[in-house]
Amino acid sequence: MLIILSLILYSSKVKIKTLKTSLSYEINTNKQLEISTKILKLSIIELQTNVNDLNKTINTLVVGTKPIANTLKTGEKEVYLTFDDGPSDNTSKVLEILKDNNVNATFFVNGHPGYEDIYKQIINQGNVIGNHTYSHDYKTAYSSISNYNQDVNKLNSFLEGIGIPRPTLMRFPGGSNNTISNNYGGKDIMNKLTSEEIKKGYQYIDWNVSSGDAEKMTESKDIIIDNVMRGSKGMKSIVILFHDSNPKTTTAQALPIIIKNLKERGYVFKTLSINSPIIHFK
Repeated sequence: MLIILSLILYSSKVKIKTLKTSLSYEINTNKQLEISTKILKLSIIELQTNVNDLNKTINTLVVGTKPIANTLKTGEKEVYLTFDDGPSDNTSKVLEILKDNNVNATFFVNGHPGYEDIYKQIINQGNVIGNHTYSHDYKTAYSSISNYNQDVNKLNSFLEGIGIPRPTLMRFPGGSNNTISNNYGGKDIMNKLTSEEIKKGYQYIDWNVSSGDAEKMTESKDIIIDNVMRGSKGMKSIVILFHDSNPKTTTAQALPIIIKNLKERGYVFKTLSINSPIIHFK
């Protein structure tokens, strides 16, 4: 009888040990499953965060670079007059002509202390200001992305100091496809800058019609008129490049005739905005 009881006790101990082992295994399995579940949840959260960040980046790039849907009415043609490198004494003449002809323009300005009243007049007259860097010095601006941003920010601070909000529009000195920048920042500097400035919230604008007034210190008035009228022929949406620095007196002289001719061709005059049709060389 004692032997039988011993065997039963032994068998019970074995069963208890087996049960404990199974229970321990199940507990460990559950813990591992719980840990795995937590890891999976964290992975899903991290993945969702990455997806959200990626969507934000894509939205920034797409909104910043794709041409806005054409809002032109049937048969309508639009023209954007743009002036670089001012303001100067010459800008006052340009502003007077614009006012007399009831049209507006976009001015891609540099930093010119002493012309604070002209900057303000540009805005007060219903025109738009864009950033063209403070210095317009290729070596200063294009030696690095950091230097370019410093030059841009210097102009922003200058404008804000006289009550003009930070521009959202930008034009690179020489245009986005200039090659002189290669001498200072390397062959890829403009590719990097165009991407960088869009990420910062700017829209850079090039042009599709050039007045040619930068070909000489002071180009012939008739040549400027001819360049614009030939360059815009057959086009529905044009962004014209002019300059309003002091030597460009013939640009101001040509402007009334250009405005008159474009009006006769049926063009509607507009100012650029972040939502305007985009002209990019790069």
